[in-house]
Amino acid sequence: MSSKDSKDQTEAAWKSLIYFRIYKDFAGESHSTARLFNNTRQQCAIRISIIAANEFDSPVQLSEADLRTIELIEYISNQPLPRSDDLANHQAYQYTSNQRDYVWDETIIAEAQDDVPDATAQMAVEPRQGAQTIQLFVSTKATSRLQIAARIPLPGGAAYISTNHLGFDDTDGTGGPNKLFNSSVLLQPATFPTLPASEYGEFASDGTLLPFDVGNRENFYWAKEHHIHVRFNGRLLPLKSVSATPTGSAGFAVYKQGGYFDDARWGISYYGQPGATQPEHLPLPPLNKVEQYFAGNPSRKASKPLGRQNNIYFPLDMFKRCAGRIEGAASTRVVVGLIMGNLSVRFLNATGQQVPDKTNAALHIVDEYGNAHALSLTFGTKANQLRLTAARAHPSDEIDAPISPEPRAGDWFLQRMNASIEQTRLYRNGRQQATVRLYVEAELDGVLVKLTEQERQNIRLFNYYEEDTMLPFTDDGPSSSYKGWSAQRRHRGYEPHPLATGTDARQGPGETLTFHVSADDLAAELNTLTLAFAVKGDDGSTWRSNGWITRPTGDRYFAAAFNNGSLTVTSEPPRQYTAESFRLDRRPLAGTSATRSKAKKSAAPIFDDMVTLSIAEPGGQLVNIRQMTCAPAGMIHWINNLPVTSNPCFTGYASPGESQVHWNPEVPKGSRPLPTLSSPEATKGMILLCGRIDIPRADHANPPRGPMTVNLIDAYGSSQTCRIVFLEGTRDELDVR
Repeated sequence: MSSKDSKDQTEAAWKSLIYFRIYKDFAGESHSTARLFNNTRQQCAIRISIIAANEFDSPVQLSEADLRTIELIEYISNQPLPRSDDLANHQAYQYTSNQRDYVWDETIIAEAQDDVPDATAQMAVEPRQGAQTIQLFVSTKATSRLQIAARIPLPGGAAYISTNHLGFDDTDGTGGPNKLFNSSVLLQPATFPTLPASEYGEFASDGTLLPFDVGNRENFYWAKEHHIHVRFNGRLLPLKSVSATPTGSAGFAVYKQGGYFDDARWGISYYGQPGATQPEHLPLPPLNKVEQYFAGNPSRKASKPLGRQNNIYFPLDMFKRCAGRIEGAASTRVVVGLIMGNLSVRFLNATGQQVPDKTNAALHIVDEYGNAHALSLTFGTKANQLRLTAARAHPSDEIDAPISPEPRAGDWFLQRMNASIEQTRLYRNGRQQATVRLYVEAELDGVLVKLTEQERQNIRLFNYYEEDTMLPFTDDGPSSSYKGWSAQRRHRGYEPHPLATGTDARQGPGETLTFHVSADDLAAELNTLTLAFAVKGDDGSTWRSNGWITRPTGDRYFAAAFNNGSLTVTSEPPRQYTAESFRLDRRPLAGTSATRSKAKKSAAPIFDDMVTLSIAEPGGQLVNIRQMTCAPAGMIHWINNLPVTSNPCFTGYASPGESQVHWNPEVPKGSRPLPTLSSPEATKGMILLCGRIDIPRADHANPPRGPMTVNLIDAYGSSQTCRIVFLEGTRDELDVR
């Protein structure tokens, strides 16, 4: 008998099982729990280990065909789960043997549920020796838990062996003397929380997305980039894709004509996939090209040129000339750029017909865990401004009319109302916040009660001296303000003013609610603001911390016990640091801790060094950096311009909290592999400085030689700018200007 015949006979001759186990991580788990997001994309891996036996109870190998007959079933009802790869018609739970490219991480799922991972110690037990193990991948759109088991049909298909024999103790997967197997996995779905728009980008003080200069301005048009991300619990999530629709790869764009006297008379957006350095769907139909017309022909309607031929430009060509690449590309962000210009143009389709402005677009970002984030992109008041809002509102994004209350039975009364402020100063940068807390004790028919969700959402902040004007809540991006001031329910993570002091909230049997206020540059008009709270009860009454109370009947009276005029916060211009405040500290990337202050100590001919950029106060205390971009992304420097000089130095950069290095493709880099970062710098910007000996000056006529403009957001939320240059007459010395 040949070995093939023996193998076929062994695989075909199984009659029973002597080991059967379903589990999540380790075979020692009789009944384990698996968390997964219910977004239909993410999958959790379920392992099934099995040992089959022939009629003499000797172990035999199951064929691939037999292993494919193993199914997942509901533990209680015994009903099989659908086996399907169809995401368009996804069932409540379904599984497949095909693993999709999304990350399954139960730690972040627990965070999304405001929970902690299971603390039960796992039995790190491997399957029994000789077991065959398969993996099946479960996904869900359900909100309720499901306990699952496994089954396999006996040869002939007349009966099944399963792992859902309730009540039988099967600690080792052997099923005991009666071969009654009992193991399961409890699937626990989780919904990713709704985030406010403030977690999806960095915003300027006027509420628009913060722009970053890129490329050159050698033409009448130029480009700026805007960074969109998903920030969850203080960290940026890696992203998988972006498109105009929840599924598929449709493109999105906005384009708009500006005013004749605006700096940018028009703007056309472009974007790239996360980490991509080139745009896609540029331009997005029906837009095909732009026609630049002259002052003698100012109408936007199609007409014959007067004396001079109008010029035709294609957006992709314009992008290549003024930017060339997406400089801010990273796996944790979607870059949306704007091409804009200072000469008048018309938007045309492929046949030359004029195209109207497109001022809003939907975009759907999918993170690496499979969660979809629906956003809306629009223009600001000008063609060089972009706004971002969350398509699905977060509770803290509600800034308009208060929630209509449901009638409440009984006599509702505020027994106490006390407010405190933790920071009495803040910078007028639109990002830094002062924390304000409100302590209340509410009673219903004399019994202490909590505020309802409607009452919580109806709390407003106002100017103590202007009772009828409320501060808008701007968690959904700072789109409006009251004389430069706005309120938020979520903290943005910036550090408080270094000199701010305040008081703690009152403690007692009631409840304390936390709010925040911020100020932009318009707050210079009202430099100091005295705050007051208004609490609207579900019974229609309004209680204000300026002492004025309005009862449901409309009666209004003053209660001195509720009068608190000490909630005062003062705004200051953001502190701007000069070049002398920026510090460069250099050390070899691969090892030693030797620091080369100000990056002025020469290195070996070939090297890869890390140069951290930080801000130092006059007393030496460092100010953390939250975000950093460089334009251009890198530069190169030879010690002289002799054609034979071939030992230059060049740079790249990484933003705080990111390990991805941004390189300028226009910078020659030689044959040696580029360095990578094993871990990011959490609070400093990072410049990668590389020395090479195989890049002759004669081979490169006009490479980017600097300076490099660095745009920063510091820990207080203020924008900072500096320039980094190579010092002339040196090979590898950097300095800040």
